[in-house]
Amino acid sequence: MDPNRLDNDISQGSSNIAIVFQAFRDASFSIQKAMKLARSETHTFRSQSLLGSILGGNYASFEDQRDKLQQLHDTARSH
Repeated sequence: MDPNRLDNDISQGSSNIAIVFQAFRDASFSIQKAMKLARSETHTFRSQSLLGSILGGNYASFEDQRDKLQQLHDTARSH
């Protein structure tokens, strides 16, 4: 509780802290796993970064949209 305003619950924002801590634990595990794999002798290097092992996902639609926007920009500039 806020000592100056008893109606102000200042700890309200920390109600999901266990979820936040679990997310950091999972991220740490993913990074350690990716680093161990990168150090292994049988590993063939891919273009994915260590951060990509955490964020993962398929971002092809974003890349397609970015390419289309770049084409529009280039076309507009050439006119």
